[in-house]
Amino acid sequence: MQIAVDAEIEKKLKEIPEPDKYVNLVLKKALTKNEKMGESLKIAAQALMKDYTTDKKLTEFTVLDGEYFHN
Repeated sequence: MQIAVDAEIEKKLKEIPEPDKYVNLVLKKALTKNEKMGESLKIAAQALMKDYTTDKKLTEFTVLDGEYFHN
């Protein structure tokens, strides 16, 4: 796989010893953080599911989803 980076990032990566290892480490940390956030959001959504299925006041404005909102 190849990933394109802008010129500024490429310049900085060339200054780092073993840039491939560095990039892989940074990407692994970012992906792990993203997975953890996804799991946290999933748990939160599951915890609130009963409220959203039984309390119509929480969902009464969903009929407006997709409508243009002028601010």
